[in-house]
Amino acid sequence: MTVEAVVARAEALCAALGRTLDAKVNVAMLERARAVHRASTADYLAERGDLAAEAGQLAHLFP
Repeated sequence: MTVEAVVARAEALCAALGRTLDAKVNVAMLERARAVHRASTADYLAERGDLAAEAGQLAHLFP
């Protein structure tokens, strides 16, 4: 995972939280968020072993 990916994820979470707090979330947005979450989780699970192998002493961070 790159720094850019981490920043993009943090920005997306902030935007989502802001819209949720402002009650500007509709069903279509929730469905898209669910789809993106499932895809990113699947991507992470596919790469988890490689990430842990490359992490050395930090491998415990990839459960």
